[in-house]
Amino acid sequence: MTTEIDPYEAIIALALADSGLTAVCSTRIDIWHRYGQGADSWSTNDPSLIFVPSGGEADRDNAWSRPLLEARCYATSPFDCGLVWKKLNDFVFNQPRRTITITDGKALINYILPVAGDGMPRLQFDEDIKPNGGLPFYAVQLVAEVSNLAVT
Repeated sequence: MTTEIDPYEAIIALALADSGLTAVCSTRIDIWHRYGQGADSWSTNDPSLIFVPSGGEADRDNAWSRPLLEARCYATSPFDCGLVWKKLNDFVFNQPRRTITITDGKALINYILPVAGDGMPRLQFDEDIKPNGGLPFYAVQLVAEVSNLAVT
């Protein structure tokens, strides 16, 4: 029996294992932000990296998923958002094919790269997190390729 991999869990686990990203974001790397949400809420003074799923494809014939993600680099200022974005660039461009252990086994990630023509981030402000001005974040579209099946 083969085990299917959750590509989003694999991407988050890989980002959390990256020393550059965790140096600026600590453990505030996830699929959704936790600013102002419950007991484990993040402070709006703390930078974070959020990978928002935005579609993609699953190639069952070749056993690959190619999720599209919007990476959001949150921080208190556009300058600090840029520091998170710089570490994200190091993470996506300076890494070969890699594996990471997740809940259902070991995931193989071929790549995580900016979508063609979308390498520069867009500055935006999240009014839901911080009303009356918004919490700044840089957004960039990424595409990944993750094996659908656990590897040994």
